Amino acid sequence: TTTPVPEGVKSPFRAPSDPVRYNLAANEVMKRGGVQVNDLHTFIQPRLAELQLPQNVHFTGKGSEVLAERIVEVITTELSQKRMQKKTETR
Repeated sequence: TTTPVPEGVKSPFRAPSDPVRYNLAANEVMKRGGVQVNDLHTFIQPRLAELQLPQNVHFTGKGSEVLAERIVEVITTELSQKRMQKKTETR
């Protein structure tokens, strides 16, 4: 999912409500396609003050690192599960 937009982002304009709408639509499409969603919006929400630049959709270096670690974690878990399924199916 896309991450939150703080109040006050002016150039280019982004509304704080946009990510919620976009994520709802994307989640529906992914659900129909059987695709796992990595909910970065919910994941980063509790740490926005610490990790997101003020009045900016981008993150600090540490924020980008935290998001990258989460992405790697979710992908690694998904790949491990797929490998296990494959091993089970070939037996």
